[in-house]
Amino acid sequence: MKKCQDVMRIDLKVVSSAATAFEAARTMRDNSVGFLPVCDPETGRLVGVITDRDLVTRMSANDLRPSETRVAEIATRAPAVCRSADSLTTAEKMMMSLDISRVVIVDEDAHPVGVVSLTDIIMGRRARRALRTARGVLEREAAGPQPPIESIVLTPSDPIPPQGSEPSGEEFSRESGTAMSRRDAIIGGRETSGMKEFPH
Repeated sequence: MKKCQDVMRIDLKVVSSAATAFEAARTMRDNSVGFLPVCDPETGRLVGVITDRDLVTRMSANDLRPSETRVAEIATRAPAVCRSADSLTTAEKMMMSLDISRVVIVDEDAHPVGVVSLTDIIMGRRARRALRTARGVLEREAAGPQPPIESIVLTPSDPIPPQGSEPSGEEFSRESGTAMSRRDAIIGGRETSGMKEFPH
């Protein structure tokens, strides 16, 4: 049976509860992470977690200034934790029951030593079991409030050109250089009318 220590990430970045939200955001940016365990500045024990989503929603909703707001004010307290020797199943059940995608791994003194994420489980588990865990987390998230379908507006990524203004194949070839519209596209091994064909 796999344990948390088998898949957890140990290259952990943490932030002090006394740090500012501005400092937490810079730590996330500089290390390309969106999640930080929050530790007591004196004992180093885990006291919470903060995500990039917390920084955006809680700061904005309360009209707070990042440089004047302590991490302790916006962090999630009493985070989900496991020990490194706990089974991976324990972490999976915790994620599904709490609708979270990360569990902090702590030592006997409550110091963070790693993190197990949903991605780590997917990479470290058999496909079927990993997908069941992912589905359990995502189904709970999907069950939350959803906007009415009539309020969703779809915007095309490329404007639709006026009727009759579509570029010709040659113009498209010159502009994009894509193989679909080029006369010298390779689709096989022998050349026929400007195109090459390869035997199957």
